[in-house]
Amino acid sequence: MLKQVSHKTDELANQMSASAHNMAQKAKQTMQGAWDCTKDTAHRAKDTVVGKSQESAQYVKENAEAVKNNMNSKN
Repeated sequence: MLKQVSHKTDELANQMSASAHNMAQKAKQTMQGAWDCTKDTAHRAKDTVVGKSQESAQYVKENAEAVKNNMNSKN
C-alpha cells in the first residue's frame, strides 16, 4: 500500500512539473509575441514620422521659391 501511494505521489509530482513547464513555455511565447508586436509598432511609428518629415522637407523645398517671390512682390 505504501509503495502504491509513493508511486502515485511521484506520478502526480511529474504531472505537475510537466504542467508547470508547459505554462512557463506558453508564458514565454506570449511575452515574445507581445515584444515582437511592440517592436513592429515602434518601427511603423518611426517609419511614419520619418516619412512625414521627409514629405514636409520636400514641400518646403518645392515651395520656397514661390514664397520668396511672393514676399519680394509685396515689398
